[in-house]
Amino acid sequence: MLIHSIDDVMEIIACPLCGSRKTRPLLDTINVPYYAKGYVCEDCDFKGVPLIFTSEQIYKKFLVLLKRI
Repeated sequence: MLIHSIDDVMEIIACPLCGSRKTRPLLDTINVPYYAKGYVCEDCDFKGVPLIFTSEQIYKKFLVLLKRI
């Protein structure tokens, strides 16, 4: 589960397909931005750009929308 805090702003990194927080970068390079690294979801094996949420509330709303589809 990736939760980052940059300048006191919480970031939740999640899979856009299943909503899982169990994501990890494909590259371990610090100087490369998240969208260029590529991520893999450990739950559904999605490979690509993850979603970044700035609050737990927004993340939970996204999970509700996922269940409706």
